[in-house]
Amino acid sequence: MSDKPSPKVIMVILAIVGLLCLWTGSTRFISAWNASNWPVVKGKVIESSIEKKWTPDGDIVTPHLSYEYKVEGIGYVSSQITLAQQSFFNDKWSEAIIKKYPAGSYVEVYYDPSSPFEAAIYNGITPVSYTQPIIGLFMLIAAAIIFVRQRKLKGINSNSRLKAV
Repeated sequence: MSDKPSPKVIMVILAIVGLLCLWTGSTRFISAWNASNWPVVKGKVIESSIEKKWTPDGDIVTPHLSYEYKVEGIGYVSSQITLAQQSFFNDKWSEAIIKKYPAGSYVEVYYDPSSPFEAAIYNGITPVSYTQPIIGLFMLIAAAIIFVRQRKLKGINSNSRLKAV
C-alpha cells in the first residue's frame, strides 16, 4: 500500500480549496471594485507601527495603522489599509506605508456611504485584489486536469481489458 494520497483525494482537495479561494477572493474583488466610487474625508493617523509575527516559514510583516475620521459629525476609528488587506505585505512595502503615514499625520479616508464604519486609506482595486481569485482559479484548473487524466486512464484501462477478453 502506498503512502501517497490518491489523485481523487488531491483533486477533491484542490477543487474545494480552489472554490473557497475563488469565492472569497471574488467577493473581496467586487468589494474593492465597488469602493472605487466611495466618498473621501480627511482623517488623522493615531497609531503607526509594523507588526512582525513569527512563523516556521519566516516572519510575516504587516503595517498597522489606526486612524480616526468623521462622517456627518460622527467619529469613527479604523485600521483597514486596503479592502483586500491580508498578510501579503513585504518589509519594504510595510516600511513605506509607516513612513508615509506616521502618527499625527493626515490621511484621505475612503468610506462606504451606506456603512461609514467601513473605510480604507487605499480604495479600489489593488494588486492584492487579484491574488486570491487567481490562486483559486489555478487550483480549479489543476483539479480539472487531474479529473481529465483520471478519466483517460480509466478509458485506457477498460479498453485494455476489453482487448484481453
